[in-house]
Amino acid sequence: MSQEEVSIDAQVYLKELFGMATFPPAKKKEIVQVFPEVKAKEDAPANTSAKPIDVSRPTIQKKLLVLVLYVCHVSQEMLALLCGAGKTSIHNWIYDVSTDELRWIILSAITCWSGKVSFDETWLWINESWHFALCAVDAVTGFPLLIELYPSLDEASWTLFLLHFKALYGMPKFIISDGSRSLAAARQRVFKHVRFQLCKFHKLKNLMKQIRRHVQETTCRIRCFRLTRHIFSNTSVSSRKYAAKTLQKLAGKQVSSSIDGHILKCWRTLTMSLTNNASERFNRKIEKCFSGRYGIPSTESAEVLLRGLWLKELLLNGQKHLDATSELTSIDLSRICQEHLDTSQILHFFHNSDPSRIEKLG
Repeated sequence: MSQEEVSIDAQVYLKELFGMATFPPAKKKEIVQVFPEVKAKEDAPANTSAKPIDVSRPTIQKKLLVLVLYVCHVSQEMLALLCGAGKTSIHNWIYDVSTDELRWIILSAITCWSGKVSFDETWLWINESWHFALCAVDAVTGFPLLIELYPSLDEASWTLFLLHFKALYGMPKFIISDGSRSLAAARQRVFKHVRFQLCKFHKLKNLMKQIRRHVQETTCRIRCFRLTRHIFSNTSVSSRKYAAKTLQKLAGKQVSSSIDGHILKCWRTLTMSLTNNASERFNRKIEKCFSGRYGIPSTESAEVLLRGLWLKELLLNGQKHLDATSELTSIDLSRICQEHLDTSQILHFFHNSDPSRIEKLG
């Protein structure tokens, strides 16, 4: 990386830092890693602006449970009923625990991952404008390693996101992504020497679209579709390339030009025939979490949902990634449910069910 590129990266990172009112304790470690010339002073006063979350406290565990249920689309009205509290209390509990401190607790607890990462983004409609949740997901387990919200989807946003990932996790062994130009430019800047592959399904989908548009004869189109699938599914690389060349001859000039520009030109990044499914699946979870709500009024509300979803994924599917000594490993959702939910109110979930069934349950 050139000195000019490093300067640009530093400016982007500093721009984000200046926009923060306070620095969580774990942020200091990231700053030192992004700027190695900076030395943290041992005698510097501790940052006391943010109170650390003690997840071992029973009251905090109840609030964390409410947050997890909230991102699972249990309404605040129902949560108030189940917890024997007011709706305002439920709202305050959710915002009390889903802070930036929770994000750093999750990040500090993650110590194990495969070294293979999948990068992707999803669009979110927040306060009448588009925002973008950038995600880094373990390509082997599908567990989210980093989630951040940005107001734009450009090279600067991706560069900052990749710098954050590098500061937290170091250099990945392998990267999988789609063909986004802004992501490719950022990846070349931050992870220039890391091996990467493009998602084959994105290429397959785009090529199928070209065939539908330019190949009209039914028999020829069916054969073109078959050859397209062979490009990405045949066992040997030579067989896949032969299918691509055959398709070029059969499908006509427009499709042939698309194959040259979007497949053969980047052939080395498609030879392993891999997919971006890990991050795509998590993106669908984000979309499901945000769907069906009456609008997201602010980025703060969106961050609350993203942190809650991340916590849910960690508690349900991310135990293998946690440090064994982390307090998060001791959180037992089923036990917390038994201790803090009013089981007599659960019958309200069945208000549309058969009355005789409800009577039996009672």
